[in-house]
Amino acid sequence: MKQNNGQRQGQKQSGFLLIILCFLPLLALNVGWFFLNNIDYYWKTREQHEIANQEIESLAAGSEFSYQFARLAGQFSKTFKTAAESGIGAARLSNYVDEKARRVFRWPFPEYELFTFHLPPTGNNGDMLFMHSDQRPSRRLYVRSFEHLVRVSKGEDVSGAIGRQNEKLLGRIIQNGAKSEVVAGTQRGRASFAFYRFYPHWFIWDYFEVPGQGYYGFFLFSRNDDERRIAARLLALRDLRERSSSKGAFIPLYSGYGGAVMQSPLHQSKIFMRWAKKQVSPVEEDLARWLQEGTPPVTRLGRFDVYSYLGKGHTHLTTLLMPAMAKKSRPLWLLASNLFGAALLLLLLLRGILLGQWPETGIRLRFLLTYLLVASLPVSLLIISAQSYVTQYRQAIH
Repeated sequence: MKQNNGQRQGQKQSGFLLIILCFLPLLALNVGWFFLNNIDYYWKTREQHEIANQEIESLAAGSEFSYQFARLAGQFSKTFKTAAESGIGAARLSNYVDEKARRVFRWPFPEYELFTFHLPPTGNNGDMLFMHSDQRPSRRLYVRSFEHLVRVSKGEDVSGAIGRQNEKLLGRIIQNGAKSEVVAGTQRGRASFAFYRFYPHWFIWDYFEVPGQGYYGFFLFSRNDDERRIAARLLALRDLRERSSSKGAFIPLYSGYGGAVMQSPLHQSKIFMRWAKKQVSPVEEDLARWLQEGTPPVTRLGRFDVYSYLGKGHTHLTTLLMPAMAKKSRPLWLLASNLFGAALLLLLLLRGILLGQWPETGIRLRFLLTYLLVASLPVSLLIISAQSYVTQYRQAIH
């Protein structure tokens, strides 16, 4: 009787131990997934921070009107060249390029004046294809000035009487005393300054050659005033909207340099407005804080992380709201393994406790299972550590 009781007691203990040890593989599986998922989340978050820093610097650079002016002029120049190389007639080319110009320089690009030209391969019978201007200036004046810049840019001799006359005509347009050697050389294709129509303007010009057809080019003018600074910020936000799901805003730091410019719907976000009011104080009133703390740190606002950047000479703080990186939820296969595995083991445990029916195994199989189950946790942790090291090493090198 005592022997039977001892056997049942031993079977109960061994069955109970086996069931408890069966939880170890499930524990190892969950620990491994949690550990590797944290590593993946860390590196993805770090990568997102790097992308955000690049994005916000691009946003700040794009808030300069000279950058937007030159970028859109280059975009128009490519469109113009493609159309000219297609070989269509002058009338169709004029209408096509005029339509493309209106699309490239659409709102929020401010008011501008655009003149496009065509110089035949031989002779001096150049012509203006079209103009976008409220004025109706002398076409010949602009054509001869453009022709003069092209000749200077090509290195031709313009020292004669006609060259000096064309130099004066160019001076009548830009009125800032600049020499054609400078305008046609280092300033070709670059945003520069011109005193156009007795008012400071941004000015850019460029040309290209189409074999067999001659030379094509353009003059582009836009005023240099506060309206252009606001337009540049709006253009920067439009570029951000086209390339990213992030949201941007420019918050003023000084009085007298315009108000905040925000991408919709940030102006309706109470949590963002509270953050801006708390973190972005006027420099004139809180200079000591700005000198000590600098720009606001990265902050989590709801489902977004907000980044800040202050460019050199900028009057507005550039802010970028990027969707926050969320941790992965447990995959379906892991949830199913946890559910079915834990349910099965709990049923076996309750069956043994309530009914006294424990799993019956031979002594050899019992020792083998006990050894494998006990070893599963440290072996799994070793594999997890090795995989984590390899992952960290690869990411660090990258």
